[in-house]
Amino acid sequence: MNTDTHRFRASRLAVGPKVHPPRRCLFAALLACLFALAFTSSTRADDSDDAITALVDVLGQVDDAAFHLDILKGINEAMKGRRQVAMPKNWPEVYKKLKESPDAKVREQALGLALTFGDRSALDSLKATLKDTKAAPEARKRSLDSLVLAKASDLAPLLHELVSDRLLRLEAIRALSGYDDAKTPDVLIGAYKSLALPEKQAAITTLAARAGYANRLIAAIRTDAIPRSDVPADAVRQRRLLEDKAVQTAVTDLWGTVRDTPAEKQKRIEELKALLSKPGKREPDVAHGRAIYALTCAQCHMLFGTGGKVGPDITGSTRANLDYILANVLDPNALIGKDYQATEIRTIEDQLIVGIVEREDDQAVTLKTTGGSVIVPRDEMQSRKLSEKSMMPEGLIDPYSEDQLRDLIAYLAAGGQTPLLATANNAWGLFNGIDLSNWACDEKHWSVKEGVIVGHSEGLKEYKYLVSQMVVTDFRLKLSVKLEGDKGNSGIFFRCQPTEQGTVKGPQADVGPQWWGKLVDSEGRGTLWDKSGEAHVKKGDWNTYEIKAVGPRVQT
Repeated sequence: MNTDTHRFRASRLAVGPKVHPPRRCLFAALLACLFALAFTSSTRADDSDDAITALVDVLGQVDDAAFHLDILKGINEAMKGRRQVAMPKNWPEVYKKLKESPDAKVREQALGLALTFGDRSALDSLKATLKDTKAAPEARKRSLDSLVLAKASDLAPLLHELVSDRLLRLEAIRALSGYDDAKTPDVLIGAYKSLALPEKQAAITTLAARAGYANRLIAAIRTDAIPRSDVPADAVRQRRLLEDKAVQTAVTDLWGTVRDTPAEKQKRIEELKALLSKPGKREPDVAHGRAIYALTCAQCHMLFGTGGKVGPDITGSTRANLDYILANVLDPNALIGKDYQATEIRTIEDQLIVGIVEREDDQAVTLKTTGGSVIVPRDEMQSRKLSEKSMMPEGLIDPYSEDQLRDLIAYLAAGGQTPLLATANNAWGLFNGIDLSNWACDEKHWSVKEGVIVGHSEGLKEYKYLVSQMVVTDFRLKLSVKLEGDKGNSGIFFRCQPTEQGTVKGPQADVGPQWWGKLVDSEGRGTLWDKSGEAHVKKGDWNTYEIKAVGPRVQT
C-alpha cells in the first residue's frame, strides 16, 4: 500500500483527532463514591431516592463536563440491578442540559440514567439508534446493552428482528433469554441453520433456559431442525435442572444418563491415557487443536491471553501433564474450587441462570456465565442455590475422534500461542465488524471505522501488513473493497509465509490502477496472472472481490 486510504469490508465472511482523558474532579469523584456507598448499603428506597434527587440538583447547578461524568458514572454504577427508579422532578430540565454536553461520554451516561428513570424520550432514542443500520456498530451495541440492562418491557419484538442483523445477532439471541415471549422459539429455530457457531450456541442456551422453550427445542431436535450433536453437554445438564417432567423424560430419552460413576470415569481416564500416550497415525495439528479449543474450552478459560474468564486462566497450569488434563476434563466435579462453584438462580419469570457469582449487593447479584455477565435484581429472584456441579460439563470431549483429541492435547501442551486453523465453524470470526481482534498490525496504518477495516497512509516505501492469526487450507473469500480516489496500491495476500526481512512471501490478489485483479508473487515467482480487471471496477466505490483457492488452483 503506497498512498491514500484503502478500505476492506467483509460481505460474506463474518470477513479523528486524539482525545486526551478529561480533567478529573476530586469533589465529583468523592460525591459519586459516597453516593454509591450510601446507596448500596441503604435499606430504604426513599433514602436512596432522596440522594438521587440531591445529585441531580448538583448536576443542574454545575457546567463542568468532567464533573458531570463522575457524578453520572457514580449514580449508574450504584443503581445496577434496579430496573426502574422514580424520576426526580428536576430530571427533565437537567437532562436537556446533559444531552447537549460536548462530551460524548456524558451524553451516553445521561442517556443510560434517563432510561432507568423511565424517560420515554431516552427509550425512543436508544431504539432509534438500535434500528438504524447506518449508525456505528459500537453505538448500536451500546444502545442494545442499555435497553437489555433496563429490561425494556417491549424489547422482545425488536430483538426478534435483530436475529437477522449480522452485527447484533449474537447479542440479540443472548438478550432474548431474559424475555418470556411465545414467538422466540419459532424465531430462533427458524434461523438456526443460517447462524454462525457462537450464535447457534447462544440460541441453544436461550432455548434451554425455560421449560416452555426447552420443550420446543426438544421437538426441533426430534425433527432434525437442530442436530442433536450441536447440543453441548452443559445445555443437557441445564435442561435437567428445569423442574418439568416432560423435559426431563425427553432429555433421558435423547441423551441417556449423563452421570457416570467414579469407577467408570477412572476407567475412561486410563483408557484415553493409554491411547494418547502412544504415537498416532500422523503428527498432531496444533493449529487445528487451537480451533477445537476455541470451540470447546475458550468460552470459559483463558489461554495465552485469549478466551473467557468464567473459569481459571490455564496458561500457567500443568497443561503438558496428560494425567492433569484428562482428570480435569473427564471428571470436572471431583474437586471444585470455591471460587468456581456455580450458583443456580431461578427468576420469578421461570428463567434458569447458571453462573459464578461475580459481584453482589443489596440490589442485585451478577453472575459470570458462558454468555457473559448477567445482572439479576434480587426482587426478580424466585430461588437461589449453590450447584453441586462444576461449571465445566461432563462429556466435553466425547464427540471428538482420536486425531482430534491428539490435536487438542498438543495445543494444550504448547509453550506459546499458535495460529488458529480456519474451519467452517470459526470462519465467521475472521473479522468481527468491531475491532481488529485476532489480527496483528501497525495501528498507525490500520483501524476499524464504522464496521469497516481501513488502511491509510500518506505514502510508503514498503507494505504495511494487516495479518490474520487464522491459517487456511482450501478456501473461498468474498469481500468488498474500496480504493479511495483510485490512487496508490494495495492487495490481499494469502497462503503466505513471513520472511526474515519482515515482508511476506506468497501470492497477492492486487488492488490498484492497472493492477486490479492481477495475481502477483512479489517475493518469488513474479506476476502469475497479468490480465487486469480494470474495466469492471467502479472507481472510488465498493467493489466485490472474490478469491477461491483449492489445492494448487487459484481463481480471482
